[in-house]
Amino acid sequence: MTTLNSANPNATQLQKLDAADALLRKRFVHGYSYFRMKQNWMAAFLRPVWDDLAAPVRPDDILKFRRAACSQQAIVFQEIAKRLGFEFASVRINGQENLGGHFLPTIKIEGQWWVYDANQEIAARRYPLDWLMTADAQISNVYQPDVARLLLNSAHAKRVRFTDLNENAAEQASLLHGALALLSSVGWMLALLLWAILRPRPKQQNLPVEFPQPGKCAA
Repeated sequence: MTTLNSANPNATQLQKLDAADALLRKRFVHGYSYFRMKQNWMAAFLRPVWDDLAAPVRPDDILKFRRAACSQQAIVFQEIAKRLGFEFASVRINGQENLGGHFLPTIKIEGQWWVYDANQEIAARRYPLDWLMTADAQISNVYQPDVARLLLNSAHAKRVRFTDLNENAAEQASLLHGALALLSSVGWMLALLLWAILRPRPKQQNLPVEFPQPGKCAA
């Protein structure tokens, strides 16, 4: 937000939103980021169990990485839109036929919903959500052929969901990561306390007590 506000102080909120899209295109490369041990070791330990749980979903956490998947970039963009005063939502694409899926932020501008996609660095800055919801062929002019095919096929199959209206798209994971971050920062203290309580203690040896003999006193 500091970067956006300082780059052009006289810009409108919409111009700042468009600038945020341009900034995210340059800021991230595609691919999931995951917590490192030094950042949140408790979350990092969850990766072998379910790697999604080790992927940051809070905007400030995501911005610590160079990589970000579509959902992670969308979460950052939605937070920016929220701070700029826009209504926002998520568009979840459930793919089929091994084509994968996609996650998009959509923003309400002057009564109409618009889709942004910094992750795919689409040709247009944004396009109407109606194009996606109705499988409009104009999608093919926005995306690369393989992504356009995924979106259009998913739209025809009714696998496009408009959700998370003005809400955190990963609320439960955000709460989990917040709790794990706290535990990671104090976890060593808890482990030390537990060790102090449970550590085996050496047995006390009963040494013989010597009493002074009668008629003798210490010098």
